Amino acid sequence: MPIPPNNRVPVPVPVPVPVPVAKKSSASARKVFIGVAVTAVLLLLLLLLILASPKKTGTAGNQPAAAENAAGTASEKTDDEQGTDKKQTDAEKPEAEQPASKEPTAIAETAEAVAKESEVSTASEKSDTAQKETAAKNNTSELIEEAAEEYPEPEFGGIKSTKPKETKPSKEQGDGITVSVFGTKGQGTKFVYVFDRSGSMSGNPIQTAKEEMIQSISSLDERHQFNIIFYDNNQLVWQNKGKLISATPSKKEDAENFIKSITAGGGTEHLQPLLAAMQYKPDVIFFLTDGQSLTNDDLEQISGKSGTIHINVIEFGSGYRKSEILRQLAIKNSGQYRYINVTDLDAL
Repeated sequence: MPIPPNNRVPVPVPVPVPVPVAKKSSASARKVFIGVAVTAVLLLLLLLLILASPKKTGTAGNQPAAAENAAGTASEKTDDEQGTDKKQTDAEKPEAEQPASKEPTAIAETAEAVAKESEVSTASEKSDTAQKETAAKNNTSELIEEAAEEYPEPEFGGIKSTKPKETKPSKEQGDGITVSVFGTKGQGTKFVYVFDRSGSMSGNPIQTAKEEMIQSISSLDERHQFNIIFYDNNQLVWQNKGKLISATPSKKEDAENFIKSITAGGGTEHLQPLLAAMQYKPDVIFFLTDGQSLTNDDLEQISGKSGTIHINVIEFGSGYRKSEILRQLAIKNSGQYRYINVTDLDAL
C-alpha cells in the first residue's frame, strides 16, 4: 500500500447503516388505528345499550301486573277448588247433617208454572176456537161451486151451493138486507121472485115453494121493493105495473094472498119470465124451477142482459139428477145454486 506524502495513514470512517424508520412508523400507525376502531365499537355498543334500556324497563314494569294477574288466577282456582271440596264434603255428610231440602219451594214453583201454562193454554184454545168458528162461517157463506159438486152433503136434503158474489144494495133505497130462499142468499133492496108453476110442480113441490116465498117476503120492510112472477107457458105477475112495489105491511099481505091462490099446471117456458124480471133492474132474482128445458142459447141471452143483477137458482129434481145449464145460469150471473131432491121436501 502506498503511503501518502504527508505520512498520514487514512483512518477509515464508519458508514452509518440506514434504520428502517418507515416500517416502525407504519406499525405504530396501525396500532393507533386499531385502538380507535375498538373504541368506536365500544361506544356504539354502549349507545345501543342505552337505547335498548327503556324497553327493558317497560317489560320490567309489566312484570308486576303479570304477576298480579297470575296471583288472581291462582286465587280463583283456589276458590273453585274450595267450592268443589265443599260440595264433595256436603255430599259425603250424613243426611241428618246436610242442609234443609228446598223441595217444598221447588214444588210450589213448579205448581205455579203449571198454572200459568194452563192459563196460556186455555186462552190459546179459546182463540183457536174463535178463529175456527169465524173460518167456518166464512167457508159456509163462500162455498165454491166445484166443491159443491164434489161433496154430496146437502143442506135441506140435497141442496148444494155455488160461490156468491157480493151484491151492492141500491143507493137510492138505503141500506140493503140479506134475503134467503131455500138457503140461497142475496143482498140488496130490490128483489124479484120468479117461480115455476108448471104441471110437474103439482103437490108438495108447489106448496113448499109458496110457503118459502111467503117466509122470504116477510123479512122485507118498507125500505125494500119486490115483485112476483109465477110462470108455466105464460106469466102471472103479481103487480104488472112496470115497477117494483115497496114492502109495506099491506102490500106484503096482498102478496101473500096472491101466492096462496097459485096452482100448478101447464108447460114450462123459462126465458120470457126471466127477461121480464130483469126489466125491473133488481139487485137479486130468485129463480125456482124443476124444468131442464133451458137451452145454451137461452143461457147466453140471459147472461148477456143481466148486467149487475145476481140470479140465484133453486132447482127441484128427482133423485140427484141436476141440470148443468141451471147451475151455469147461477155461476155466470154471480148467484148461488141449490139443488133440492123433491123426495126430501117432507124433511123441510
